[in-house]
Amino acid sequence: SLRDEDGREYLRAEAKAQVGAVPPGGFQHINQILNFAAIGFGKAGRYGFHLSWDGQEKARIDLNVVKTVSPKQ
Repeated sequence: SLRDEDGREYLRAEAKAQVGAVPPGGFQHINQILNFAAIGFGKAGRYGFHLSWDGQEKARIDLNVVKTVSPKQ
């Protein structure tokens, strides 16, 4: 899910992946492509992508949204 700096869920996306057997202590890498092209952020600030697996948060990727001004032409 994507959450704002107050911890409120901004959006949620779910995906399923098939993972083969992983030996104890091993790793498995899976690529997932999720389309967030149409997202508009309501305000500048800190957001975080919270990644969960089987209902447990495993990672967080922080995102800082800044307001910019287009240069005059």
